[in-house]
Amino acid sequence: MLKETTIKLLSALIFLFGINNVNAQYVSASSDMDIFDLRFSSSDPAAEVIWIDDWYGTVTAFAQDTDSGFDDDFNDLLGNNGFINAIASTAHVSSDATYDVLFGDLIGSDPNADINATTHSDLLLTEKYKQADGLAIADFDNYFVIIGGNPGDVVEVTFELDYNGNLKADADELGFFEIDLASVLAIEDIFGTVMAESFVFESQSGNNTSVDQDYIGTLAVTTQLFYEEEYWLFAGADAEVYGYTVPEPNILLLMISGLGFFFGKRDRFKKLASKKVAKLLMG
Repeated sequence: MLKETTIKLLSALIFLFGINNVNAQYVSASSDMDIFDLRFSSSDPAAEVIWIDDWYGTVTAFAQDTDSGFDDDFNDLLGNNGFINAIASTAHVSSDATYDVLFGDLIGSDPNADINATTHSDLLLTEKYKQADGLAIADFDNYFVIIGGNPGDVVEVTFELDYNGNLKADADELGFFEIDLASVLAIEDIFGTVMAESFVFESQSGNNTSVDQDYIGTLAVTTQLFYEEEYWLFAGADAEVYGYTVPEPNILLLMISGLGFFFGKRDRFKKLASKKVAKLLMG
């Protein structure tokens, strides 16, 4: 009787263990953010935007997971025509960012001129005790003046930039995700004072749930500027993913001990844009 009871108990445990692991330890996540179609308008029909410098764009990609370590990539471009991209890939993560510009000196005045940036990052975990992160950033900037009026007079101007983003994720009861996207458009004077700024930041996280959300709209900055004074325009896009499958306590300690290195890397990448801004402002 005892032997029969033991066999039944073991059979029940095996059955329950099998049920709990049929679709367990699963996380998929992706983030996308694209910015495009930079436009200029003014309250004065005679006002025009003149770009003083060539456009400068940067792209950054980072990927990391507990199976294959990390991969990263960075590129930049100074010019009014061109394309660059950055790609990072590991066993469970793929991140990429692109930037392209066409007839950059005519942006805001010629409909054939264009400037765009795209960011994408995704991850997939299908086993227990796994963790992964991905990051993609793309940005561009230039200096400009407004002409068409008397130097020193004030004119109202507007810059607009369209964005298209998506956050998508799926996790079972033993999985967790955090996904973020962001975009920004800003105007500053040569002393670093923000004249106008528009941005989008969205974040989703959870476990045993799914997300699929689009974010579509226009960043618009309107401000009063002086004719023939120099200003600076900056725009950027960001897509990030993070996920893990819930580990046992002793495995969790091992994973946490390795995460400090990753977060240090990610912070370094996030500081690239601010360092570039400081360098440009210093001339």
